Amino acid sequence: MHLVHSHNENILQCVDTIFAAIYFREYDGNSIASKQLAKYLLRQYLQVEVIDGRLSSNKYGKPYFLAYPEFYFSISHAKGILVGACADYPIGIDIEPIRKANLSIIRKFFSQEEKDYVYSYKELINFRFTEIWTLKEAYLKCIGTGWTVPIFVFNVLEMARPDFRFETILINKHMLSICCRLSD
Repeated sequence: MHLVHSHNENILQCVDTIFAAIYFREYDGNSIASKQLAKYLLRQYLQVEVIDGRLSSNKYGKPYFLAYPEFYFSISHAKGILVGACADYPIGIDIEPIRKANLSIIRKFFSQEEKDYVYSYKELINFRFTEIWTLKEAYLKCIGTGWTVPIFVFNVLEMARPDFRFETILINKHMLSICCRLSD
């Protein structure tokens, strides 16, 4: 597997105990690549060559390694890109291409403050729409509940608290968002 490794301490702006790394790989839609990336993250995290790579998932479908339940990771993909992140605490990652703002999604799933943020600068509407959407998905992946939590009931613009960290970066016309929970 050919990966480009980026270890950027500023991505999460978290405390030193968090190992935060993002791995990028060209993605062909193969789910095996996601599993390989998760195993690669675990090997890097543990600094070992051989691991027990058996995966399971919680009742909401969030995957975890059976032998390493304290290892937190998240995987996301968009057309042609596969990304993953790992940390000492629950983490979620999402990547999406910058896309045209979907007014129906905004109306159904964004809080009023998020709507105001998206609509406040017309020239940034697509950028801000994708930013909020990826932050919401990263949060749901971080807390491990998937879509069982309705995404209109929380506002990612108000969630920067001492126990959660959010970060969004623009990479090659894609929005990448990460959410890390520093305490359980």
